[in-house]
Amino acid sequence: MEVIRKLHVNAPANQLWTILAEEYDRVGEWTSEIVQSSSNPDLPEGEGRVCSTPGFGDVKETITKFDDQGREFSYAAEIATFPFFVKDVGNTWRVEAKGNNHSIVHMHMQARLLPVFAQLMGPVMKRQMSKSADILLEELKYFAENGRVHPRKQQQLAQAAIA
Repeated sequence: MEVIRKLHVNAPANQLWTILAEEYDRVGEWTSEIVQSSSNPDLPEGEGRVCSTPGFGDVKETITKFDDQGREFSYAAEIATFPFFVKDVGNTWRVEAKGNNHSIVHMHMQARLLPVFAQLMGPVMKRQMSKSADILLEELKYFAENGRVHPRKQQQLAQAAIA
């Protein structure tokens, strides 16, 4: 199962690459899809992160490909709370320059399910992954273009401060 998205962003490719790849472990600072994030202490620095997510708890990610020149990287996600029929989950990001202040961000999420469950649960999971991808990309665009977090993330941060 795959969710593929591409988004036009009015920001330089280097800026987007910095947000997505060079500051990989800081994703929780700008998207409401991640409550908080940090480097994975079980891996060498820069090779993975741990993301606390609403609904799934901690997600441990390991970078499986990193191409700085091509502005592309991939990671595999390990989610302890995922059901047994989810074999693996991953994502690939690529940033494409389209002029001085314009870029295209490509996102390719993948999940492999046990065959019989792919038919039964695949559509539901694909809807959830699609919604998550759309929110993530919307908040990335807002952050890159405005230099501040999206109002959804701002609300999440305010609620966390109250709690």
